[in-house]
Amino acid sequence: MQIIKHFVMVKDLIKIDEARTIIDELTEKVFDSHEFIENLKKQHKKVYESISGLYSEDADRKTNSLIARFLSYNENKLQIKKINRRISKNVHGNKTSCALWKDLKVK
Repeated sequence: MQIIKHFVMVKDLIKIDEARTIIDELTEKVFDSHEFIENLKKQHKKVYESISGLYSEDADRKTNSLIARFLSYNENKLQIKKINRRISKNVHGNKTSCALWKDLKVK
């Protein structure tokens, strides 16, 4: 139940237009959740910290998971599509699996 409550909070913290701007600024039409999260953390540090502050243990992993769920939940609004998974470096530099996305917006 707590994860649902936190997800609702994330939906309120991350604005669709802000997320879309981050996607627009990525250099590739195909990107992964780690790339999105890294840019969100850089551009909207307080948002990332607010989400991370919901957890006392394993905060980064849980925060990143919620942000990835935000992408999945809003893929139509964001004009993205989950196309696969891949291994890439997370915010700690560790290689882990994450969702691979395609930007469907015509630029």
